Amino acid sequence: MTAFVSHPAGMMRGMVGCTSCGALAGAPLCDRCRRLLGPGRRFLTPDGLLVAAAFAHHGTGRVLVHRLKYQALVTAAEVLAAGMVAELPPGATALVPVPRARGRRWRYGIDPARWLAQAVGRQTGLPVITALDAGWWWPRHAARGDAARSRVAFRPRARADPGYVLIDDVATSGATLDAAVAALSGAVHLGLVATAPSSMRRVSRPSGALPSREVV
Repeated sequence: MTAFVSHPAGMMRGMVGCTSCGALAGAPLCDRCRRLLGPGRRFLTPDGLLVAAAFAHHGTGRVLVHRLKYQALVTAAEVLAAGMVAELPPGATALVPVPRARGRRWRYGIDPARWLAQAVGRQTGLPVITALDAGWWWPRHAARGDAARSRVAFRPRARADPGYVLIDDVATSGATLDAAVAALSGAVHLGLVATAPSSMRRVSRPSGALPSREVV
């Protein structure tokens, strides 16, 4: 009798590494990491901008942001963008990435907000507009005191439009988004981020928001 043995290569066909933990999976996220992907929330920045976060900034959400932000793993942008797309309201006309400080962009080799905006744009057809220029450096935690917040500044590069949606990787206080809104003279439809901490005060979900979309 002939014995048939499955070849390991055949078993691994169609498997990819989980974007979060690296384990073999049949999808961008393994089952465990998908379960640890906490839901985001909507909140207001100190200056009153409505912001939608696709995921909570803990568990898998935090890991994915760090993979993108500090390891330049651009596949994480696609996974995060799938959740961000579900938070886009009607009336959005363009995506405006909030640029990373140029010093950090040079240090880590990536501007995470731009990669996220491009991923959201591919999934929705919305254009990505380079409307802001960033300075060389500012404090990592921009909201620690008014003096620190005042160092976050952007210069407008394009004419503002009330349908613009600001895109960023994470909002820990909203100060950076507020600085971007100020540079665009307040003409912003919504702030949209990949993650935000659960400590951000939740506001009611607008009736016009799109239904949540599962991330696989």
